[in-house]
Amino acid sequence: MRHWLAALALGALVAIPARAQTITGTVRAAEPLGGVTVLVEVNSRRLTTVTTDSNGKFSFALAPGTGRSADVLISFTREGFVPATRLDTPENAAARPLSIVLLPRTGEGAISDDIKKVLGPAVTHVGTGPLMFVPYRLPADAAIGSVGELNQRLRVQLQRLILTHVQLSLPDADARDIVLVQLNVEANDLERLRTYGEFVNALAMVSGLGIADGGTQTIELASSFVIIPRAQQFEPPILTIVDTVPVAGIGRVALDQRMSKEWGRATVIALAVRDLRAAQSLAGSQKRAALEKTQRFLVAELSDDGANDQLSARKLQQLLGQVRRELGQ
Repeated sequence: MRHWLAALALGALVAIPARAQTITGTVRAAEPLGGVTVLVEVNSRRLTTVTTDSNGKFSFALAPGTGRSADVLISFTREGFVPATRLDTPENAAARPLSIVLLPRTGEGAISDDIKKVLGPAVTHVGTGPLMFVPYRLPADAAIGSVGELNQRLRVQLQRLILTHVQLSLPDADARDIVLVQLNVEANDLERLRTYGEFVNALAMVSGLGIADGGTQTIELASSFVIIPRAQQFEPPILTIVDTVPVAGIGRVALDQRMSKEWGRATVIALAVRDLRAAQSLAGSQKRAALEKTQRFLVAELSDDGANDQLSARKLQQLLGQVRRELGQ
């Protein structure tokens, strides 16, 4: 009896090995997603890295004895998708399989439902829509007036510069194509900007970032112009201008010299790509006529020096010719 009680007491002192907790789950986009890297950290220390299988499934075991209140941080990454993280305790994470959804960086699936509601009114269903302006991210402490007022000035000025250049190169261009419509969304990278443009069928997306440069008098303005239409065997460029401008000059003459030429020329390219794509869907004489028109646009742009005063000079010549005809000269 004594030996039995002693053995029982000794057994009570021996720790029963803790069972390792296994955490499982599935990662999906529109469907289960394989090849996702799953990084696991416990209390900020790396534990393991696993990869989802072809069915999007993953599993890993926590170390035996991991505390019930430990922080388990799980990160999910795959190229082409927005990363996701999950922070939980071991007990909660192991209670049921995890279900993780990754949003693609591009395509309609990358746009949340609330953003789709904002973009919805701007969607064009026939052809390719106008230019779109996504407000620049500007430093509030460097603004003369509100950031909203600065963006409004910037949008109006950019539209004027682009329209002036296009009408100079392409006198028969439809001015309705050159309207710079504001989209009240944020796009923190060029991929997101292109995604929104593809969703609304924009001609191009214009946006940028302003960084205060040594105080409140000047801003380093990084502007991006993303051409949206694509055509067979042609990938449109993404154009960027970085310049330091006076804060008081945002939306005024400080932007004229570079943007009137480069953004205007980018718009001509966007129009030409749109028309080229339309021409490629035609046949016979219709296709040839459409291609010849696009060719004329491009030749005119290549021969253009880009100076804004050329438009006024041309209009003066037209007016002078009309007056001379009225005079019978």
